[in-house]
Amino acid sequence: MMDVNNLKNTNDRYGHRYGCHLVVHCGEVLPAIFPNSKVFHVGGDEFVAILQGEDLKNLSACLEEFDRQCEYQLIEFEGKTLIFSVARGYAIYDKGERFQETIQRADKDMYRHKMAIKAKHNLKGR
Repeated sequence: MMDVNNLKNTNDRYGHRYGCHLVVHCGEVLPAIFPNSKVFHVGGDEFVAILQGEDLKNLSACLEEFDRQCEYQLIEFEGKTLIFSVARGYAIYDKGERFQETIQRADKDMYRHKMAIKAKHNLKGR
């Protein structure tokens, strides 16, 4: 589970075109981080990757690369400097578990990561 951080602030400060650019940028970055998996834009600023193959085997490396590229970057768009920051959470599917339960665990992990990023980069109120 992934969620673009501070999208509302970007929309409010610069307009929806700039916020949309952050979502599009996220959609461009994620497939390169998870090249052997399916990545879905599930609405708004949320994405889901179903890890498989080498990506699943190398989960730690994929998460490190995700954090390197998505935790906090300054990107330029139409003369403005935007903060590109994406929170992520994951859960390994347990046999016998309902898919929705796995998603809920991943969502809780993503929220934890989102709060850690905001604290680390002082993004509260931005």
